[in-house]
Amino acid sequence: MSRLRFARGVRYLLGGEVYGVCWVLPGDRLVVENLASGTEIAISQADLRLAWARGDLHFEVPELRKRAPAEGISTGRDDTDLAGTPTALRAEAWRRYRLILPLVELVPWERGRRVIEEYAAKLPPPGATRASLERWLHTYLGSGRDIRSLVPATNRRGGKGQIRLDGDVERVVGQVLSACAAQPGYRTISDVYLMVLNRVADENHHRAPGERLKPPGRNTVHRRIVAAGSDSILRRRRSRADKRAEAAVSEGPKLTHVLERVEIDHTLLDLFLVDEED
Repeated sequence: MSRLRFARGVRYLLGGEVYGVCWVLPGDRLVVENLASGTEIAISQADLRLAWARGDLHFEVPELRKRAPAEGISTGRDDTDLAGTPTALRAEAWRRYRLILPLVELVPWERGRRVIEEYAAKLPPPGATRASLERWLHTYLGSGRDIRSLVPATNRRGGKGQIRLDGDVERVVGQVLSACAAQPGYRTISDVYLMVLNRVADENHHRAPGERLKPPGRNTVHRRIVAAGSDSILRRRRSRADKRAEAAVSEGPKLTHVLERVEIDHTLLDLFLVDEED
């Protein structure tokens, strides 16, 4: 998903007219120019976000600027163009924006975890959890207050039980796990993960920049290890107690008469000796 925001130089289509952002003013306001008439006007970013939520505002895709028609801008780019976002996802982004808006208006030190948790408890159903509000707030502010960052990334969900890795990456992970199983040894999840990263780096060394593999996450490799059988791939080093328990018991010295060998145990016992007379 594009991370464009209302910054200087951003262009968008609204009401059949093309506008460009000239200046970002304090108070969440902008100075935009009508590129056809050259007229400059001041407008609130909130009004533009509302226009986007209605589907009236479409952002330009910078990568397609050279192919844009002379009288307009290009806003289409296959399934990554936010102008083509399904209505349900657009509505969900707008719902998230309205939920975090009261938190956005607070100064940073006023929106701590306790404040967000109390705010989440007062929301009417379906509402949102504190963790969700924190995540949306962090994403929204990190994107430069771009409401499009709140669109659910459903295109990146693989579905339960489905393989989400690229086929070549899955092959690399499988090769590493097979090599570990064939050569048992003491290794941890981190050791196996580093082996996968090194193998991916070797693969990318012979690939063009646009064809390089994306390394998998550590949790993904962990799940593959569990699925393949962690006992045959992972082995931790034995502790001192394990070594002592597994050590063979040697035969003691052979004695020839009574009290030739005496052992004293100083362990305290939970016993009380009481004299029967006093």
